[in-house]
Amino acid sequence: MQDRGLRRKVDSMQEDDVKRQRQRNFYLYLSPLEGHQIAVDEGGFTAPSEDLAEIEIRDILKFWMTLQQTKAGEILADSAWWMTQYMDPDNRLGATEGVEYLDRMTSFAVTVLYSLVEAGVIQIVDPPELPEFRLSTGEEFSNKDLDILTFLQSMLEDDDDDK
Repeated sequence: MQDRGLRRKVDSMQEDDVKRQRQRNFYLYLSPLEGHQIAVDEGGFTAPSEDLAEIEIRDILKFWMTLQQTKAGEILADSAWWMTQYMDPDNRLGATEGVEYLDRMTSFAVTVLYSLVEAGVIQIVDPPELPEFRLSTGEEFSNKDLDILTFLQSMLEDDDDDK
């Protein structure tokens, strides 16, 4: 009898650990560059070492870029826009607030898709070939890697122009 009770308690603790890890990943994948801070602020998680943070940021960037480079990116962007319009049918939000809602909807959609992929519920078919992401300034970059960094920079500049 005690063995079954102990086993249930251990199973419950393991389920809690898995759920807590899913929660951390949820916060991380909300933003490639700010995910760690979101996880600290919203989930009470401890920030990882610089090396681990860099690895995680590369993984997050790769997922975001994979979605952006496939049909999923267009569908995500359209869906986020439509949801923003649905949430504000009278157009009461200003441009800045509207962009914030759109960004949050997009982040939420990306994070949910990541969670579903990670759980094996869905899969990304024909993912694009992406260059290896390197974030450390001590590493040398190839021209292919620099192209992706230039693309990321242009995306961020476009976002700033929209605001």
